[in-house]
Amino acid sequence: MYTIQFLYREILDREIDVEKVDAIRSEKPERLLVVLSRSETKRIISLLQGKYQLVIKLLYGSGWRVTEDIRLCVHDPDCDCREILVCDGKGF
Repeated sequence: MYTIQFLYREILDREIDVEKVDAIRSEKPERLLVVLSRSETKRIISLLQGKYQLVIKLLYGSGWRVTEDIRLCVHDPDCDCREILVCDGKGF
């Protein structure tokens, strides 16, 4: 409601009686998540080969985002510690 008041007062140079405005707030639609079952996921992964299968396995198993997976470099995995260093991920 404050943006309407600002519009009228500051831009249109007119006063508006807020009590007379019968405005309702729009509702956000509910968004349903689309989640694959384990069997569907296994079937999709089995259809892939090579580097594409590796990328999908990393995304699925780690919860990474696509950009984090694409930016992965050869020197990022530390096999001794069984860790992979992710640089510039969401939230840094």
